[in-house]
Amino acid sequence: MSHARASRIFTLVTLTLCLTPWTLAQSPAAPAPGGLPAPSGTEQSGNQAPPVTLTLEDALQRARVNSPQFHAAVTEAGIAHEQKVQGRAALLPSVTYSAQYFYTQGNGTPAGRFIANNGVHEYVSLGNAHQVVALAQFAEYRRASAAEALARARAEVAARGLVVTAVQSYYGLVVAQRKYATAQEAAGEAQRFLSISQALERGGEVAHSDVIKAQLQANDRQRDFQEAQLAMEKARLSLAVLLFPTF
Repeated sequence: MSHARASRIFTLVTLTLCLTPWTLAQSPAAPAPGGLPAPSGTEQSGNQAPPVTLTLEDALQRARVNSPQFHAAVTEAGIAHEQKVQGRAALLPSVTYSAQYFYTQGNGTPAGRFIANNGVHEYVSLGNAHQVVALAQFAEYRRASAAEALARARAEVAARGLVVTAVQSYYGLVVAQRKYATAQEAAGEAQRFLSISQALERGGEVAHSDVIKAQLQANDRQRDFQEAQLAMEKARLSLAVLLFPTF
């Protein structure tokens, strides 16, 4: 085989490496989209549970349950609402009511046995409505209403921020898995091309420079694969910390 033909083979294989399919299902080592893989260093066995598979809705629900900042904002809004209720109750009048019954046994005379009573049988019913109206109470109620509105706004901001963070982390992991699968396939193709180049060199069909180029290309693809694996692990850790209460 001539040197020009070997160069054409090298160019064709290089183009094939650049056009590797952007798919994750072809790589057995990469998890499926939306699936949270098991932590590094663990192997799947017959008695071990499979990796957790999460949809975006599941991720958002878990984030709402496990986010301390979101729960703090919701709790603050609830406390502000109760303070408003108490401030409004302070503006209402207070009402007291009492009922009494005095029973005296009659002795057959117009006057009762016990002169302290006004009659033989006496019924007493008293009611009292009391209200204190002051400008300070109205000011306190308006302050509580404003605090409630502010707390509700903060809770809404916290909810929206949590959704943004969860969505970014979720799809960040999906993209990192895609890149990992692509980098893994590219590294495998580069390694196979290096093996072919070395075999052709031993047969005297290609020059040693082509083997060096193949080696450099394999080293680059291996480095890209390691970087993609690191990025995937970081993305998975970020999402796991956000969604799961235990580490």
